[in-house]
Amino acid sequence: MKKIHKKLEIVLLENLEGLGQKGDKIEVAKGYAINYLIPKKMAILSSDPRAMVILREAEKEKEKRQREIEEINQIAQRIDGLKIEIQGKAGQTGKLFGSVTKKDVLKEIEKSAKVKLEKAEIIGDLPIKKIGDYKLKIKLATGIESEINLKVSGINKNKK
Repeated sequence: MKKIHKKLEIVLLENLEGLGQKGDKIEVAKGYAINYLIPKKMAILSSDPRAMVILREAEKEKEKRQREIEEINQIAQRIDGLKIEIQGKAGQTGKLFGSVTKKDVLKEIEKSAKVKLEKAEIIGDLPIKKIGDYKLKIKLATGIESEINLKVSGINKNKK
């Protein structure tokens, strides 16, 4: 004879790996819900009056996150393939006196694309100490990246 496993519908109160995100309405084994998730305040029964409030809040949060992702995607499209140039004093060998830092790159991106970014979003071999062309990745969010082209040119310090 086959055992019948009873399931309960619950609403998660926190993100649980393998089960779902806060505010998700899921079905789990009755024993798991009653003996573990509910007593540890990780979930409540979907019939609980608080469940509707939590579901509404979770829906609002998902909509807000979706809007944020759309905004980030728009920024990514604006800066993808952007070409910027930074000049610095350089010697005959093409080595800069000083370097091009993330701060310099951020300033140029802001000036060119009218986008304010953070230092941590720039991925690449910085600081740059030689004249040349470089590609830098801009990681705006998980899974959302853009690439910019940076040209570092030199002003010959020995020119009269």
